[in-house]
Amino acid sequence: MRRILTSPTAPRGWRRRRAARIALAAALVMAAPFVGRQDPEEATSPPPAAARHLDHRDVRVVPVPLADPAVADLLHPGDLVDLVGPADPDSPTGPAVVARAVRVRDTPAGRVGSRSILVEVPESDAARLASTAAGTPLAVLVHG
Repeated sequence: MRRILTSPTAPRGWRRRRAARIALAAALVMAAPFVGRQDPEEATSPPPAAARHLDHRDVRVVPVPLADPAVADLLHPGDLVDLVGPADPDSPTGPAVVARAVRVRDTPAGRVGSRSILVEVPESDAARLASTAAGTPLAVLVHG
C-alpha cells in the first residue's frame, strides 16, 4: 500500500502558490525600468502655462457648491475658473474673488436644485476656500 505523507504545517497547493509568487516577482523586476518613464519629447518640452503653476504634491481637491447649478453642465474637467463669493456689504469693491485660475477636477451629478464641482487648488489656499464654500455657494467665472 502506497501512502502519501503531507506535513501538517504545509497546506495543499503551496508549490503552485510559490511558483506564482516567483513569476509575479520576475514580471515586476522586468517591468520596473519602464514604469514612470517619460517620452523624451515630453521631458524636454515645457509644460503648458496652465499646468505650470501647480505641482501635483501641493494640490488639494475642494468641493465647491455653485450659486447657479446649471453652470456645472457647462464645465469640463481641466477648465480654468475663478470662484467669486457673495458681495460684502462693508466693501466698496463689491464681490470678492475667492480663488483665481483654479482647475476643475470633476463635475459630479448632484441633487436636483444644487450642484457642486471639485476644483484643484494649492495647499495654501485649500482651507480658506473650503471654509468659504462651506458657508455659501460660489459663482464661477470661466477662463476663455
